Amino acid sequence: MEFEYLLFDWDGCLVNSLPVWFQGMKKGLSHFDVRLSDEDVKKGFQSWDLFVDLGVDDMPIFTEKVYDHVVNSLDMIRFNDGVLDLLKAIQRKQLKAAIVTSTEQNKVIPVLQRLGARDFFECIIDRTVVQNLKPHAEPVEKALSMIRGQKTKSVMIGDSITDVEAGQQAGVSTILYSSIENREYHPPTDRSPHPPDITISHMGELLDLI
Repeated sequence: MEFEYLLFDWDGCLVNSLPVWFQGMKKGLSHFDVRLSDEDVKKGFQSWDLFVDLGVDDMPIFTEKVYDHVVNSLDMIRFNDGVLDLLKAIQRKQLKAAIVTSTEQNKVIPVLQRLGARDFFECIIDRTVVQNLKPHAEPVEKALSMIRGQKTKSVMIGDSITDVEAGQQAGVSTILYSSIENREYHPPTDRSPHPPDITISHMGELLDLI
């Protein structure tokens, strides 16, 4: 199948920001004197709710600490291998790409601008423009509406099962980007109730699908 409308997750998918968020979570936990193993901290990539039961008694403060670290580390964030060549191919073929992320645009757009890549994307759907975050279908459906994408020719690409489930809920094809680096932060997906249609380990593999 050749896709014409490509919806990308941001963190861990297009960019190598998972280590930045990991360190941000550690700083947030440190503020509350919550000491966890690295493996337990990584569970926060699925949900921060578990930190409440472990001693984080003010989630807005925790969030502020994490966000402060991320914003101060934006200069460290780069595209994952193969992303820029893929985006150039999408543009050359006059296909449409969008970003669907739970991260606010103020942590996305500065990176895109620094990398000279803002114009590759028709729109950015972040947490501020939807009522429901992934894995709900709303962010995917909103992106499709804005780029006038046909579901049968659309695909949601992300590095977590949350992205896969959101795409499935919206009725589009799904691709899990599972690089060696990302597997350090995400649990195994082989027993997930939401298996993706396709799994890739390098963004260059998408060149054969557009």
